[in-house]
Amino acid sequence: MAITVAGIDISLLVPALLPHSTAIISLAFVPPTSRTLRLVLALTTVALCLRAIFLRPRDTFTSGNLAEYLSAVTLHTSCYLLILNVSPPVSAETTGAKLQWSLNAIFSPRMGVHIDRLDPPDMTRLHFLVRRAIVAGLTWIAYSHLSSGILLPGEIYVEDWDPAHDSLIAQLRAGTLTLRASHIRLALTIFVHFGAALVLTCAHSACALIAVGIFGSPHLAWPPLFGRPSEAYTLQGWYSHFWHKLSRKAFTLHAAVLTAWIPAPAVRRAMVALLSFAISGMMHTVAAWKPGPCQSVAPLWTFCCFGVVVLLEQAVIVMYKRLHTGLGLRWTRQERFFWRVVGYCWVAFYWVEVGTRPTYAAARCHIEHEGG
Repeated sequence: MAITVAGIDISLLVPALLPHSTAIISLAFVPPTSRTLRLVLALTTVALCLRAIFLRPRDTFTSGNLAEYLSAVTLHTSCYLLILNVSPPVSAETTGAKLQWSLNAIFSPRMGVHIDRLDPPDMTRLHFLVRRAIVAGLTWIAYSHLSSGILLPGEIYVEDWDPAHDSLIAQLRAGTLTLRASHIRLALTIFVHFGAALVLTCAHSACALIAVGIFGSPHLAWPPLFGRPSEAYTLQGWYSHFWHKLSRKAFTLHAAVLTAWIPAPAVRRAMVALLSFAISGMMHTVAAWKPGPCQSVAPLWTFCCFGVVVLLEQAVIVMYKRLHTGLGLRWTRQERFFWRVVGYCWVAFYWVEVGTRPTYAAARCHIEHEGG
């Protein structure tokens, strides 16, 4: 049963705190030499996270984001305890110092990941707290309005989820594309992608306020979660420069372990990218788990598709650059601007056409089997 306070679902707080506590204590007090104990504690964290995920209410978008976050905790715990073998620094001599270091590692999982510095370098602690409080408030207000369906064209009918609406390209070729279908598709794209970004930004800002304002964590350790949208003119740039990196290192490190046997560096890098997206797909599939006929592995296939498309995209870019250089052409400002605009159109088209397609199949199943 969902328990809400000020519109926020808090029914998972206690189950979610158990794996966090296990992970924090394990990192703080179990040395890297105790491999067996670390393995047992990592598996315990995984089991506790899965328990919280499967017990969660599945009728809210917020609980879905929390489930994805819990899945990320399992990956990071495994990454820290078993792959990186991290432990508190020598300077953390007291129990409190070790716990604070471990707390920062779990709640600010950005070890070894480059984050663009969007905050002013001379920002003071007070300025940081005020800015994060404003961001937390504005993002929550924006998400509340977005989740109310403010972008949708009024009532949504069963016919709007017809299989013929799955592909905008197919509708365009058949001459059946309507303004209403385009409107719904665009609204869903914005909600699916930017709704998640708003929730994560709000949660991250709240965590930053607690860590810096109450626990005294240095504010420079809490940069903004998302990068500049202007850098997302390729799908690779979307993930590497704009989208959050909360789980990226955990994905790539696990993928690197699985592909360490591949001798060719270029092939190994490609496989790391593909496996990273596959692991992300498995994480999202577990997070979206729902008993009954509407359970689907669509997130897994969607993220595997992302990985393939990103590699193909980069191959096209590399070939064009080589051709450009081989012809002895110089890059002009106008040409760079042109290709950046083309890139923005490509990314927008991909998310509108492909990124929200699984939503239609899920909606049809929900209507057929659950009367939604």
